Amino acid sequence: MIDTSRHFLPLHLILETIDAMMYNKMNVLHWHITDEDSFPLILDSHPEIAEFGAFSEFETYTSQDAREVVRYAMLRGVRVIPELDTPGHAASWGKAPQNKDIACTFVNGYMGPLDVTMEHTYTVLRDVLKEINDIFPDPIFHFGGDEVSLTCLKNSTEARKDMDKYNVGGNFELYYRKRQHKIMMEINPDKKPMYWMNSGINIEPQDVVHWWGAGMPETTNKVVISNYGPYYLDMGVGNYFGVGYGSYITWFEFYNRNLKNEIQGYKNKDNVLGAEACLWSEISNQYVHHVKIWMRTSSLA
Repeated sequence: MIDTSRHFLPLHLILETIDAMMYNKMNVLHWHITDEDSFPLILDSHPEIAEFGAFSEFETYTSQDAREVVRYAMLRGVRVIPELDTPGHAASWGKAPQNKDIACTFVNGYMGPLDVTMEHTYTVLRDVLKEINDIFPDPIFHFGGDEVSLTCLKNSTEARKDMDKYNVGGNFELYYRKRQHKIMMEINPDKKPMYWMNSGINIEPQDVVHWWGAGMPETTNKVVISNYGPYYLDMGVGNYFGVGYGSYITWFEFYNRNLKNEIQGYKNKDNVLGAEACLWSEISNQYVHHVKIWMRTSSLA
């Protein structure tokens, strides 16, 4: 997984990463395109999101850039799975004046969630999902969905007033997920949504779990394993707050891991699609990108 929201990666670096994946016989690039920090993809349906949500006009991708990534990867036997992480980690969606009502700002750990009670949110969401579906043909669409803090909604008078009509026990996250899922199925019923999970799995049977918790998840859904720690490439050098953040996983430790051995005894092991190494970019940028990925990730092939 590459993360282009916390630090922008030039297009040529993404293409180089795909080349390296081909050399290492790896076949899926998970592209975490957006987050609370930035929205670098310029969409034809809503160019204002990137205009105000990107770090700068020089740190963006056009829809043609994204199509080129897909084309380039396809010729090298690599799938590209896009991720637009919502409803949490979405402050960048609401930086444009015309969309300021759809996202809470990053205050007191809110993690910038979308305001899931606003109809405008779903109007924008439908437009965005439709365009992303058109750009990325892969059968899986990563919806993100982790670390959703809805404190800002609970503090919203409008949200409290409208809670009863959602009929999900006041669970705004579940309400959003159901509406998001419905919109995606209306756009393309063949798409399989994928979600980050580390506990409390509550998704549709056909959806894919991207597991970042410890051990193995208790679920009958298909699963991709990215255990926090063993498969996180950014750990061991502190986080963006300047405090300790896990332990650095050396190449030797990576090479001694064996997913087949790890899932032995797991009753749903036939549902495991594979493992994925993740390079979150809070403390990684274009200048250390390849060094952090290779050669440790080579062992997963």
